[in-house]
Amino acid sequence: MAGINNTSQIIVKGNNPFETKSKASALSQLSKLDLDVLTKLAELSKNPMAITQLKTNFPMIKGFLTS
Repeated sequence: MAGINNTSQIIVKGNNPFETKSKASALSQLSKLDLDVLTKLAELSKNPMAITQLKTNFPMIKGFLTS
C-alpha cells in the first residue's frame, strides 16, 4: 500500500541560512518516521530533562543504540 503524500508549509527559523537549512533537512528526515515513533519523539521534545540529556549525553546514547 502506497503512502499518502501531503505537502505542508512550516516556518523554519535559524540564526543563519546554514542553520535553517540543517533544521529543514532534519525535519524532512523526521517526516519519514512512522507515526508512533514521531509521536514519541515529539513527546520527548516537550521534556526539558530529555533535551538536556540528549545535548549532554548524545555520544553515549548514540553508541548504546548503534552498538
